[in-house]
Formats: sequence, structure tokens, C-alpha cells
Amino acid sequence: MTRREEILSVLKTSADRWVSGEEISTRMTVSRTAIWKHITALRGEGYIIRSSPRKGYRLDETPDRPTAQEIADGLPTAVMGKRAIYHYERLDSTNNRAKELALEGADEGTVVIAEMQTAGRGRRRRSWHSVPMKGLYLSLLVRPHIPPADITVMFMLSALALAESVEAVSGLSVSIKWPNDIMIGRKKVGGILTEVSADMDTVDYVIVGCGVNVNHEPGDLPADVRDTATSLYMETGRTQSRVSLARNFLESFDLYYAHVAERDFSVLTTRWRRFENVVGRRVRVDMVMDSCEGRVIEIDDKGALIIEDGHRTRHRIMSGDLEYIDKNNNNRSVT
Repeated sequence: MTRREEILSVLKTSADRWVSGEEISTRMTVSRTAIWKHITALRGEGYIIRSSPRKGYRLDETPDRPTAQEIADGLPTAVMGKRAIYHYERLDSTNNRAKELALEGADEGTVVIAEMQTAGRGRRRRSWHSVPMKGLYLSLLVRPHIPPADITVMFMLSALALAESVEAVSGLSVSIKWPNDIMIGRKKVGGILTEVSADMDTVDYVIVGCGVNVNHEPGDLPADVRDTATSLYMETGRTQSRVSLARNFLESFDLYYAHVAERDFSVLTTRWRRFENVVGRRVRVDMVMDSCEGRVIEIDDKGALIIEDGHRTRHRIMSGDLEYIDKNNNNRSVT
């Protein structure tokens, strides 16, 4: 913990009273001039800190900035966010930085967050528009002890954790468009890009990248997605906490990840089914080298889509771009 973080911690634990500069100086063995410099820097980061010559300092308000200290403060997880949280003002991509850290040997549960991304991306390298200071752009590094054949469990876990977090923070009802889009009605509010490093027998690491439109206004969204995308602010009319959303996601992910470690996927499947809206519908799924069209029979216990085509042949689809097809089979609706 840096000196600045220590001072902030003192102010937070004394939130209901004034703390004198002398008290902080004594507790931290730092000069009062240095304390003032750190207080000034904290104010520059958005913290509302009152000062009085006779009383000292008092923290009145914390900014909605998902910094390492704001997220880690009392975070009740076992693994996620417990070892390292990296917060950046600007990155090309949080997934790229998380992969760099993974290759350097970073611990499982390492978190990377950016206030903005210059090259954020979704599936199939589609761009993800990252408005500064308004969205949640977070990547999580995990090293699951599962065979590569079971990697779809991680897709299911990630989407489930994000869907539950969005509901918990916003109070909205959401659904998951298989495999990893978070929807409010017919509009997308968030998504996940999962990137895997594995060989034939083992998974080295998984990067779970989350992007959520939190406090975006209509004009913040690119013109080409305004009919198909939304934000938590646009749906509720209220500013939402990015810090709370990040903390909720890490808590939910941590909970379900423990079940994966125990090879108990049933809890994930049961919870997932509350959010899915695809079983029984006719769909088309475009994959990298092929496509499949038919009726969805089920989502299996590892998160894969089971589709029955027109010849009643069943296909197990692990990942792809899904489109819903209407009853007449001649109009498609991409949601």
C-alpha cells in the first residue's frame, strides 16, 4: 500500500469524524507537508476531502472510479482480486494487458481495469466502443484446472456472473444471449470476450474480459449500434456505480469458480437457465469454419448449445455467433 493509499484508508476508517494532520502524521510517520500533498492529489482524483485548520481532514465523498483500492477495500472473495488489481487511465485493451501479465506469471485472480480503451474488442475482433469514465472495462486472469474439452464451462460461468452482477446493481431484469451477451430486452448492455491459452491436455490460463455500458447516454453510443445497444443509465435514468458492479462481478465469479474447482457444474447450469431465452427457439449459429441452423434442444451442463437441424441430427456447438430465426423461417432477428 502506498502512502497515498494509507492516508485514504485512514480517512475511510474515520469517515464519521475529523482526523487531524497530527494524528495522521503520528500514525504514519510522515510529515504534515507530505500529507497535504497526498490530500491534494486525492482531491485531483475526485475524492471530496474537507479540511479545517483546527479540525484536520474529513472524507465526504468517494468518486466512482474502479481503482484498485476502491475495489479491494473489504472485497469478500477468496481468489478474485485478492492478489493484484491494476487500474489504468488508458489502455489499448484490458485483455491484452492481462495476457501480458499472465505470460509474466501473474497470480490467478489478477484483475486489470481501464477507464478507457483505445482498441477494445469483442468476439471475432469486432471493436468495442469504450467511452472514458462511463463504462466498466475489466479483465480477469484465471488458471482453471480443467481439461480443454470443458472450457465452455468458463464461458457459462463468466456470463452468469456478469448477468447476476448487472441485476444486483441496477435492479433491472436481464437475459443472456448465448454464449456471452448480456441483454436488457432486445438490446445489448454488456458482453464478454474470453481468451484461452491451452494445449491438448491442459489449460494454462483464461482471460475473461468484460465490457458493460454503465453510465452511457444515447449520444455516447456509435450511430450504428444505437438501435441495438443500451446502458444501465439509459434503462434506469439513474447514475450507476461502476465500483459496485466490478465488486459484484468479482464476488459472483469467485463463488461459481469454487464450484468449477470442485467439478460441480450443476449449480452453474441451474442458475444459467434462469437467464437464458434460447431453448426451444430456431436459430442459426455461425462458427469460424461452418454454420448450423435448427431448433435449440438444450444448453448442456457445460454451457454448450445442442441444436437439432432439419434432418433431426443433433449438433453440440461450443461457441459462435447466434441469430434468432422467426417462425416463418424467412426473417432473421439479431438481438
